[in-house]
Amino acid sequence: MIVKQKINSDFLPSLYSNNVRIPSIDRYRGLLLALMIAFGAAKMFEYVPFFELISTHDPSKAFLLLKGYAIYDLGAPIFVFVSGLSFCYSFRSLLKKMPESKALYVLLMRGFKTIGIGGLLFFAPNDAVGIISISMLGAIIVFAIICLILKSTGKNVTKTFFVVLNVSLAAFGIAITFVGVLDNILFASGIQVLGTHWSALCSIGFSMIVSIPFVRLSLNRKLIGAFLLTVFYLCLNLLIPMGFFTHWTHGGLLGSFGFALLFYYAHTLVELSDKNKYLSWYFALILTFTAFVAVGSQTPSKSAVNFSYVLTSFFFSYAIYIVVQLFDGIKVNKSDILTVLGRNSLLVYLLHSFVTFPIGICINALVAYLGLNQVLSALLCVVCMICYVLLMTSWIYRLNKKGFALKM
Repeated sequence: MIVKQKINSDFLPSLYSNNVRIPSIDRYRGLLLALMIAFGAAKMFEYVPFFELISTHDPSKAFLLLKGYAIYDLGAPIFVFVSGLSFCYSFRSLLKKMPESKALYVLLMRGFKTIGIGGLLFFAPNDAVGIISISMLGAIIVFAIICLILKSTGKNVTKTFFVVLNVSLAAFGIAITFVGVLDNILFASGIQVLGTHWSALCSIGFSMIVSIPFVRLSLNRKLIGAFLLTVFYLCLNLLIPMGFFTHWTHGGLLGSFGFALLFYYAHTLVELSDKNKYLSWYFALILTFTAFVAVGSQTPSKSAVNFSYVLTSFFFSYAIYIVVQLFDGIKVNKSDILTVLGRNSLLVYLLHSFVTFPIGICINALVAYLGLNQVLSALLCVVCMICYVLLMTSWIYRLNKKGFALKM
């Protein structure tokens, strides 16, 4: 059963007063971001053996949860899973404010904007999307500077800036999707292509778009939809060579159907849990059994996002979510680090993406300057990681209280 709490007006008043939140989803999202920060920091210190275990996808070097499944492989699927959990509530919230057709349109544009952000943050400079990304980043920076100059003269251009930014991101997401489809067609035709860089955020946006046709179905029809999508992705894995998946990052557009399946499972779980928590447990048990059957015949592959990887990712993601739900009875307060991070997740994600690299360079330079051995280097890195998470939490908490949030 999913617990809902009314937000304490003393906690994040500007941003969350008069809203009903799901503590377990907020904490789960916050846990994901904390893990992402930890994994990202560990990636900077791979020369320390322990950190390499949790910061690589290479099964020969990583700490494995299952054969072929590294602990570092958990990041993207948990991101997709928690997005699927919140998808239902987002749609219900939109229906209270606007007609159904407009709500579906908002979700569609939100999906394309997510793909656009994923393309901007994680692009390869040597492919078509990378060239467009660099151009678009430059245009956004120039436009932002112009808006700041106009604002300094007393003109209020904030709303105009965000409208243009949203439209641009949606258009960019549509362009990335089109290029991804074109890439797949050319590759299938035997024409060598560089391959569109496809990030986890792109997969989340694509998953959202794929799930839109199912969002208004009855529960029974959603279960049928889950079965049909499962069979569809299994057939893709059986009929299409894995080379078509591994040619692109995160499985590319084909692999995104796998992430869409995981997203849809999470979405269906919420619907089942709202009706009867035991139904959601039965659904999860069936998928878990299927996951271990699939692992017996196919090694999970993060690079291909194959069928067994999707199902085992569901098992791990749901198991962690069950643990997080055990803390639903705890009242939300400002010392709840996971909730603070989870309620402004997009802002945390963007901040972390931009500051991790320079911080990593500074810490590495400090380690080199001090000439520390591996043990002391590891201790210093752990201390820096903890301080980084606490600093990020404090910063986000202050922004939350001021009502500053990034939403799609």
